[in-house]
Amino acid sequence: MSAADARGPHPGGGPVISGDVLQVPRQPVEAQGALETGVADPDAALVGVAPATDRTGDELGRGRAQIVHPRSTLDGVPGHLGYSSHCTRSLDLPQRREDGVAIVGANMEQEIWRDPSAPVADRVGDLMAKMTIEEKIGQLSGVWLGVDDVTGEVAPYQGDMGTSGGTWKELVGRGVGQLTRPYGTAPVEPATGARTLARTQAEIMQAGRFAIPALVHEECLTGAALWQAPVYPSPLCWGASFDPDLIERLGAQIGGLMARLGVHQGLAPVLDVVRDLRWGRTEETIGEDPYLNGTIGSAYVRGLESAGVVATLKHFVGYSASRSGRNLAPVSIGPRELADVLLPPFEMALRSGARSVMNSYTDLDGVPVASDETLLTEVLRGRFGFSGTVVSDYFAVAFLEKLHGVAGSALDAAL
Repeated sequence: MSAADARGPHPGGGPVISGDVLQVPRQPVEAQGALETGVADPDAALVGVAPATDRTGDELGRGRAQIVHPRSTLDGVPGHLGYSSHCTRSLDLPQRREDGVAIVGANMEQEIWRDPSAPVADRVGDLMAKMTIEEKIGQLSGVWLGVDDVTGEVAPYQGDMGTSGGTWKELVGRGVGQLTRPYGTAPVEPATGARTLARTQAEIMQAGRFAIPALVHEECLTGAALWQAPVYPSPLCWGASFDPDLIERLGAQIGGLMARLGVHQGLAPVLDVVRDLRWGRTEETIGEDPYLNGTIGSAYVRGLESAGVVATLKHFVGYSASRSGRNLAPVSIGPRELADVLLPPFEMALRSGARSVMNSYTDLDGVPVASDETLLTEVLRGRFGFSGTVVSDYFAVAFLEKLHGVAGSALDAAL
């Protein structure tokens, strides 16, 4: 369970902004040394870290980062975790044993946050009380692992907006909240990507005091945005279909693939209502009618969430209503248009079970959405009753200083 678990309520009830990108050197594509498997099937699935036993039932003494073939029969271990005899080596993770089950982690005392039968709010509260400020901040940060060795960038503005986080060892020692697009940053064979991700997660768990793995997110608007994954029609086609059941099945298929690869969160659907076709991201939207966007977007959410993948509603709110259809341009709309046109799709999709919301880059009537307490706290959490996570569009927090000029420093922007 992550300290920023998207399924649990935020203890403070206020906005949670996570996802600013830290730059670290490119990780090797092939898993080496610490984790080796015999999995050759590209459909192999990342399952996680779990107690392991060999074929004779004798217990092994350490936890393992594991790859499990989806058609394999998993042993009866807690939750969705399992193991495979394909795993031949492991990263050492300290363990204690209860009733024959190995419990991974550095602190071996009986604690509420380790108890899967305890209420989520109690588990989060217990864990948060034990964490330092630095560890909590680590859980609010995302790391982009595919930085180009030459340019140092994987996306526009990363060189300017990314924050140098030190070495990989230093980063994981503080904790990592999210891993940014480990499959989608550069073409990688799914099985190879799963092995590398398992190794990375094991390193993160081994480095931290609480063995907290990172959440993994990928883009998934027209399918999981990774090499060899199926490509589906764009959201404009979803809207044109007027078929929520079809789109729900589409979302479930996309989510199922992502879940098998160890991806926890998908950055879709786009619920922006677009009425100016000059806007450069029109093809990502469902249409111009708020009810249609809400109905079809909610169906996609139900499908993705049915596979256990967190759906992320974006971009909250007003992104598509920018002046002259320019990306990142200011938004000048009145409260009636905001309430009647732009907000309803988000409210509808939240009622369908979406567990995450991404804020818009833009400012609305002069106030950047990333720092707008009225929208993120009073409307989203108060009026809509949202208790999940708010994730920043990648550089939204840095833009408070660099683009909007409302913060005097990166620290001011973060606060």
